[in-house]
Amino acid sequence: MTVVGTWTYTGNPATDAKDAVRFHIGDTKTADQQLSDEEILWLLSTYGGTLNSAYHAALSLEAMYARDVDKQVGDLRIAASQRRDGYTALAKNIKRRITSAASPYGGGISISDKSAVVSDSNRVAPVFYRGQLDYPSSS
Repeated sequence: MTVVGTWTYTGNPATDAKDAVRFHIGDTKTADQQLSDEEILWLLSTYGGTLNSAYHAALSLEAMYARDVDKQVGDLRIAASQRRDGYTALAKNIKRRITSAASPYGGGISISDKSAVVSDSNRVAPVFYRGQLDYPSSS
């Protein structure tokens, strides 16, 4: 495949978001370029983080290779769908990594956490509260 535009990879995904996206989707071989720098920069500006951008890059490559069909002439068989299937699996894997990165939050576990929540002026007031059903003293 010939990439239209520029293609660079410094080999340091820790310092370059574009390289991180390339690293996640395996687009690191100069001899087998998949996406241009401009396409990856657009994904980063549109979808934010490197994993989200890598997910959408894998979906884009899946769509691009979906046009290729398997061919067979006699004993010669070209299974073009394998490349598409590889990007389908890659997109699912990256999506799983994105969703597993989220962790549940159990609030009110520590005193400092409870104090921070109560002092938050932007917090929506709870519907229920301690003592809401207490009757006032009749004395």
